[in-house]
Amino acid sequence: MKTHFKLPLIQNNEARFRAQLGEASRLSGKSGDAILQKLDVFVERTMKHLDGVDRKSPMKGYAAAFHAALAASTKAAGKRARDLLRGFFYPQHLIFHLRTYPPYPHLPQGGKAGALANEKCRAAYLPSTDVGPLLAKNVDDPIRNFKPSRSFVPPKPAENHVVTDGTGSGLHFDEEPPDFFPVDYATMLHTVCKAARGATEAVEMLENLSSNWGGANVLLFDKGKGSARIDKCSYNRFAAKVNAVPCMEHISGMVCQDPAYKEYQRSLRQAYLDSVGGDWSGYEGVFWEACDLKETVLADGLKRLEPQPTYDGLLKLFTRHEKPGHLCKHGEPVVQGEPTPGEYTLQRNFYVIEKNEYHRWQWDVEKNLPTCQTPREVFPLQLFAS
Repeated sequence: MKTHFKLPLIQNNEARFRAQLGEASRLSGKSGDAILQKLDVFVERTMKHLDGVDRKSPMKGYAAAFHAALAASTKAAGKRARDLLRGFFYPQHLIFHLRTYPPYPHLPQGGKAGALANEKCRAAYLPSTDVGPLLAKNVDDPIRNFKPSRSFVPPKPAENHVVTDGTGSGLHFDEEPPDFFPVDYATMLHTVCKAARGATEAVEMLENLSSNWGGANVLLFDKGKGSARIDKCSYNRFAAKVNAVPCMEHISGMVCQDPAYKEYQRSLRQAYLDSVGGDWSGYEGVFWEACDLKETVLADGLKRLEPQPTYDGLLKLFTRHEKPGHLCKHGEPVVQGEPTPGEYTLQRNFYVIEKNEYHRWQWDVEKNLPTCQTPREVFPLQLFAS
């Protein structure tokens, strides 16, 4: 198997790692031990996956290279593997590969059907509608592990000055970033939303931490109706659009809107296809093209709404059934006739911000009713600090 990854031995800088860990602890409010313990669990789970890679898997060469690099690092550091996994002596490039590893066991043989379907959500922020500012999101994924929420408990009063939402935007193959900031993505995002005074400052903070995260596009907005979007499929690239005046903004799963970023994303996807002998007519290629089409449908639909944006108009767009490019999904396969995971809109979430209301629709698993045919639930929810 040809591999896009290179696993050179990188001597870890213990002093720098300790300094990064201290900063992560300060920002997240978690102790250094708590952060390392979370890394422990993640690393050990992933190593079990690597140990279990089948000899016939296209990832066998990758797993062997990974283990060889770990063994070499252990010897060079004069530490046992367990000490490496504990964090201080853990080579940073190996942390990167562990973080980006989870999709690999599901890679298809020869580029055919069978890959794990990544999250394909979409979200939109409208600063002005007939009900005030509005955030909408479709949560789309295979239904295999979905369990509808029976209730909703509002969180404690909001401390945020910035609100974010996100979509999956992963790569099978990414490239190693130059550095790491050892705090998990969710904690990083939560901390930024509390610390930043507005969407513009939040984008600046996230760009400074750019090499710490990838595989997630982000939509941001603040109480003053400032907004932004971030394209972030890769740990190495960051592209943001910050809106100086209130305007609609949106993101789509698996799609980069920035033209240069989109070309980079396609080049890494091509590298993956080359490594497994696949092409753009196979499952992944068809899936990626379908994501691009749904992004076009969403962008065009929002543009049509712009002269007179309404709650009902946005709901109609997010429940669009016309094919191709339907945004409300009922379990259709990505490729007709292929045993690929079906696509389902599992939840639809609308946030009526000035009314402090959260509106939710969910797929009814017991009755097998799609989200567009289930009743709306309304819960109290305050997004911004008072």
